Amino acid sequence: MLANSMLGLLPSYDMQVVWYPQYICEFIDRCIRGFIWRGNNSRRVHLVNWDVITEPKEGGGLRVRVARNHNINILGKLVWDLLHLNNQLWVSLLRDKYFLDENLFMAEGRKGSMTWNAIMKVMKHFQEGLE
Repeated sequence: MLANSMLGLLPSYDMQVVWYPQYICEFIDRCIRGFIWRGNNSRRVHLVNWDVITEPKEGGGLRVRVARNHNINILGKLVWDLLHLNNQLWVSLLRDKYFLDENLFMAEGRKGSMTWNAIMKVMKHFQEGLE
């Protein structure tokens, strides 16, 4: 039981700095669905739809996170920090290396570390939301 409950925690650590490919997000979701619907039994009983399970508790769901959305949300925190926190060392390093005096939204063409590339992918999602 502990190993299955840890499945939801372990990817969150990496999701803070890495953009997970879609197949990994689907695998994580599939493992969580399997645990919820099967548990320790060999029978799968689908008493509740996955869309209901991922709803917030206030909406009648269990607040189980969808892996892709969770990845975007956690990486979005890095974008927020880049835009608002000037006194952190990692923010200064990324700012000096990748977008110098430019706006973060203008630095999208530059390739870099895994974390920087993940930030750029999340920025595309934010720009779509702003349009």
